[in-house]
Formats: sequence, structure tokens, C-alpha cells
Amino acid sequence: MPMAYQKLWSRSDVTFAFREDGLSGGDVITVTVTTPVGLLHLMAEVAVEDAGRTLRLFGVHMHAEGGAEACGPANLRRLARWAIEETGFDKLVLEGAIRTFGSRPGRIPGQLRFARSDLPDNSLTS
Repeated sequence: MPMAYQKLWSRSDVTFAFREDGLSGGDVITVTVTTPVGLLHLMAEVAVEDAGRTLRLFGVHMHAEGGAEACGPANLRRLARWAIEETGFDKLVLEGAIRTFGSRPGRIPGQLRFARSDLPDNSLTS
């Protein structure tokens, strides 16, 4: 069992770095997230919707240096919530890119939607 499943991360365990080195341009964002199990890299196209309330990332590509299961679903939900707080949006919508290999190549993963109200504020501070 990966170590990440044994402990939920606290906000102080995580930092977000938005890349500004010219490698991502136009409406593409590149983010490196430092976590207790290593770096998580994310690249996606960006759209701002609902009069600036919703951040939509589509064509999302993610790579976890600790492996595909290093973070665990509960910690990934926490990262989404903290990303909402970090960026100031009310909602975050993630749409994965078409899978090129792995589980069912050619499939587009379903949308993942997160909002500030999904979890009580005090549940994510520890």
C-alpha cells in the first residue's frame, strides 16, 4: 500500500508553482505541485467561465514522480480544493486528455468537478 494512502496531507505539506519559463504559452498552464510523496506535474489548456467564477482545465496531462497511485484519491481531492483557494476561483473543472496508452487507449476520461462548498472549510486545514 502506497504511503500516501496512510496519511492525509495538510495544506502546509503542499506548494504550487505556476511555470513562467516560456515552455507553456497561450492558453496552456503548467503547474508543479510539491507533495509529501514527490512532485506532481500538470499541463492543461485553460478556460475561465461563469463570469470568472469557474476555472476549466481541459486536455489535462498529469505525471506524479511517485507513480500513478502515489497520491491517492483523497489527497487529489484536497489538491483540487487547495488549487481553488490558491487561484481564487469558486469552481474547478478538470477534463482529461485522450488516453494514448494504459487503461483503454483512445478513451477520454470523464470530467471532475470541484467547488468551494464541496467540503467544509475546517476539514482541510489539518
